[in-house]
Amino acid sequence: MLAEEERKRWGEERDVRRLEKAREEYNSRWVALLASVGERTEAADLTFHDIPWPVADAYRRRRAHDDDQSLGVDDLTAKAITLFLFSEEKMDRREKLREAIRRFHPDKFEGRFIPRVRAQDQGRVVDGIGQVSRILNTLMDK
Repeated sequence: MLAEEERKRWGEERDVRRLEKAREEYNSRWVALLASVGERTEAADLTFHDIPWPVADAYRRRRAHDDDQSLGVDDLTAKAITLFLFSEEKMDRREKLREAIRRFHPDKFEGRFIPRVRAQDQGRVVDGIGQVSRILNTLMDK
């Protein structure tokens, strides 16, 4: 019984650490993406998977070197986004939502980044941005 409880606690701690690492990667990838806005790029170099999506699976799968099709628009759910954004208590919920809404605002995102997304990924990125934006706005209204 004691060993089972210890394994469960260890598993929970591991999950927390993984989520923290995913958030760190999410934030560092946003910093890098925003820093690249002023750079002149001739070719469209971004893919769907280069976008720092606010779901833990985007980083777990990426680290596991699964194929590039492992994360899709259908994985950008309200439950996944809520778990990713709100399970830590460092910043209040409303401020986290405001920051995410600014990042994923469709008009701003599309103006800054869509020209840099490869043609074959542009539709999926636009769909993903729209889905994330709708979910974030719904969460803000709650």
